[in-house]
Amino acid sequence: MKHFYSIIIISGLIFTSCANEQQKETYSNRSMNEGMDTTGTSRDTVSINDRKEDSTFLVQALSGGVMEIRLGELAIKMSKRKSTQQLGKMMIQEHSKSNEEIIQLLQQQEITLNDTLIKLHASKIKDFEKEKIADFDAKYIKEMQKDHRENISRFESQLSKTNNTTVKDFVNRMLPVLRNHQNHIETLVKEEM
Repeated sequence: MKHFYSIIIISGLIFTSCANEQQKETYSNRSMNEGMDTTGTSRDTVSINDRKEDSTFLVQALSGGVMEIRLGELAIKMSKRKSTQQLGKMMIQEHSKSNEEIIQLLQQQEITLNDTLIKLHASKIKDFEKEKIADFDAKYIKEMQKDHRENISRFESQLSKTNNTTVKDFVNRMLPVLRNHQNHIETLVKEEM
């Protein structure tokens, strides 16, 4: 029940955002003008475009984390295998922690959040909610494998692109966690073979 309330709180803080511009980002005037002096020149090394890119990355990571938590809850409820249920518990615990940190980072950047998931993540959750229990384990593990590969790639890419030391620190802390998840998932994939 505790995790259910965490998801509701986190879900209430997420807004729709995507690199392909299908979703919007909302910035306060203060955050867009932050770092500018009265002549309009930058006082720091992080440009507005860098901030938008970092914010988009963080919002996508937050939305992905909410998806991982929701799918983890479904794994606990629908899985027949203890190892899949344990993976679901790990996703809930560790993505809840990282989402709290992402929310703090977004608040520091004064990013206004709406209350919806990125369409891709919302769609995946709906698909899994309709999944038959007999097919759940294999589909869940396959999705976790794919999702974590993509996340590791996305985080590594952001690490090389960002000039924001706070975002770099977050990515550096999260990459080992994501790699640990990936290793655990790969072990489950081998067990299925």
